[in-house]
Amino acid sequence: MSARSSTRSASRMDISVENNVREVAALARDAYGEIDLWFSNAGRTGPSLPADLADNALWESLWGVHVMSHVYAVREVLPAMLRRGDGYLLQTASLIAMATEADKAAYSVTKHAALALAEWLAVNYRRKGSKVSCFCPGPMLTSMLRAEDYPDDHPVIQRARTPGQVADQLVQAIDQEHFLIVDSPVGQESLGSKSTDYEAWIDRLAVRFG
Repeated sequence: MSARSSTRSASRMDISVENNVREVAALARDAYGEIDLWFSNAGRTGPSLPADLADNALWESLWGVHVMSHVYAVREVLPAMLRRGDGYLLQTASLIAMATEADKAAYSVTKHAALALAEWLAVNYRRKGSKVSCFCPGPMLTSMLRAEDYPDDHPVIQRARTPGQVADQLVQAIDQEHFLIVDSPVGQESLGSKSTDYEAWIDRLAVRFG
């Protein structure tokens, strides 16, 4: 990309609204020209609600952030990528997309959907000029994780990585055009457990959380 003069370099907005995603894309094009890579990397967790399906407002909010924001972005940037025969869609889901989170139904389900969307995009467009990767990280030391109020000595905080620590991994994975990018063995272990014995995987979680 070649930088252009721009009166704005950033925007703060709700990316679960399609017009806002269009505005972000317009801002990027104004500043840098054509969009070569789009990184969809927004999320929220919601409260812990063990054995509770939560209310519609939470489901709709998480669906908008974790799924529809990716859909809106793809609608906005993919056509130009396909015309050029080159481009990259990088989307963040979560290791929960390969496992589950027993006390957060809406979070777990929408993260699974985010991974499914990335799979669909890869199947349909990788051979047509747009590369696709899905980043499924473990705990990240961000404001979203800190909002969970874990104490500093909690295992989740202890094993959490900073965005800077995974940046090089992401760049390398993009360079190698890997579809699934993980920074924790938990997700891969969950996938392996499911493929080996799905019933046992469910039973183990039921004993642990039920």
